[in-house]
Amino acid sequence: WDDGWCMVRDNNSGLVWEVKSPVPDDLNYFEDRYTWQESCDAYITALNDSEYGGFTDWRLPNREELRSIADYSGIIPAVDRAYFPGCLPEFYWSGDSYRDKDFAWGIYFAYGCAICYLKEIRYCVMAVRGGHNPSFGDMKKYSFQDNNNGTVTDLNTGLMWKKDESPELDTIETLKYCAELDLAGHKDWRLPSIKEIATLIDLNFPGSAWFDKRFFPDVKTKPLGFYSASTTYGSSFGWGVNFQFGYDGYYASKKTGKYCFRPVRRVK
Repeated sequence: WDDGWCMVRDNNSGLVWEVKSPVPDDLNYFEDRYTWQESCDAYITALNDSEYGGFTDWRLPNREELRSIADYSGIIPAVDRAYFPGCLPEFYWSGDSYRDKDFAWGIYFAYGCAICYLKEIRYCVMAVRGGHNPSFGDMKKYSFQDNNNGTVTDLNTGLMWKKDESPELDTIETLKYCAELDLAGHKDWRLPSIKEIATLIDLNFPGSAWFDKRFFPDVKTKPLGFYSASTTYGSSFGWGVNFQFGYDGYYASKKTGKYCFRPVRRVK
């Protein structure tokens, strides 16, 4: 795939991604792996010192930036290989540390899961730069607004969320509930995608919570803490996020499981 282009721009987020090289001796050979610290220091420093692509502001993406290029259609690896031909179906580091400082977050591109691993183990890296969407960036700043009408708006993403909890339902019941919801004068509520609901996970919120309790005080974290997304995996499973531990997965059975969910709509 070495045809002279070394970067890909995502026109949705404004982020510019490196394109890994197929040449073993190149600085960004696609099969090279690093510890988390090596990724942050040695690798990013080397990219910037070499002015890779003509730029010196390369960095590790945060977790949601890295998720933004994940393709949840069921392909393996979970990415558009036309633009990321060197992406392996493996774990890629993000710049976000876990609360236990021995671990760091990343995306497992075999499926698109957001999980964490020990920093001392060597995994893949994909550097990024730029970005004009305030919901992304080097240090994401959460900016919620309580509308005092049962809804909360994320001023970064433009998504409006139902503030209070809903009953635990199966997939068909959940979709029906969202479609029939009439809240705060709006009737266009729906079940969020995995990329949308993941924006509610706050990896830096103080204490044990993985979400902002000031705006979502009644989030259920037990027994599973799992909130369904509209994104499916195969014919039997659906994606969702786990507000008890901060990660996500596709372990929810669409056919028999009853799970929490949070209706969403986009502010026009």
